[in-house]
Amino acid sequence: MKEVTRYQSVPGQATAYMLGKLKLVSMRKQVEKAMGKSFSLPEFHYQLLSQGSAPLGYLQSHIDKFIDCYTRKIDQELCSDILKYTEGREDEERTSQKDLDLEENLPPSPPKRSFI
Repeated sequence: MKEVTRYQSVPGQATAYMLGKLKLVSMRKQVEKAMGKSFSLPEFHYQLLSQGSAPLGYLQSHIDKFIDCYTRKIDQELCSDILKYTEGREDEERTSQKDLDLEENLPPSPPKRSFI
């Protein structure tokens, strides 16, 4: 029932939502094709979400640059910000293991309670 009310008050909302979904699916297929077996869904999500709230055209241009950087069509010095997640993932895994080891030596935390 809430959907009907929303679609009546903002008729273009459903169309815009579907167009955005179709564009994101298209970008994902494009990245999957370019990366092959090394495709990583978390990496794809990182590339999209790292751009914040952006128009679809801007997201498409970023994904195109990401693919060009990944396939080494662009000088790697210019790609350092775009490929940051890809290159640093191994270091982050080591750091996160180090952080886990440190957390074991900390005193216990009080339980988290939700009153909702």
